[in-house]
Amino acid sequence: MRFFEKQRPELYIHAVKLRRDKKTSRRLWGFTLIVTFSVDLSESCDVSIAKAWQYITERDSAAVDVLLASETEGTMIDFFAQIDDATPVLHLEGVDLMGLRLTREKNVVEFRFTGEHENSAGLHAFMKEYAFTRLWAQFKPSQGDLAMRPVAEGKLPKK
Repeated sequence: MRFFEKQRPELYIHAVKLRRDKKTSRRLWGFTLIVTFSVDLSESCDVSIAKAWQYITERDSAAVDVLLASETEGTMIDFFAQIDDATPVLHLEGVDLMGLRLTREKNVVEFRFTGEHENSAGLHAFMKEYAFTRLWAQFKPSQGDLAMRPVAEGKLPKK
């Protein structure tokens, strides 16, 4: 699956939560990432994400939320403090991304998704410093197919 191929989108770490898995007793960081979506970013993603972008931005669809049904497993993410930094501030491997969705409010389309990764000293320090801030990220491809389905439809305001 293509996911921001050859791009380093700016993203916002919207929510973070440290929890303990009841089955394995492992401590996991859960986080929600938001990318303000554009045509350039949609072209660097998988076909299903590009189709969701077209669907949500069409005036006739009136969609305000499009859920990309499946999750992606084993995604690699490099987080950068600045867009032109050569060295990432955090490198994560094996991140499962879930709840991939495009949402629209007026003319702004956001790509939202949640991830989860096992706690480590580096990840803990990163979350304490960068939670609720804007960063840049580079994603490496993972396996998995995505399917588009509208979640909510609304009426567009008349001009």
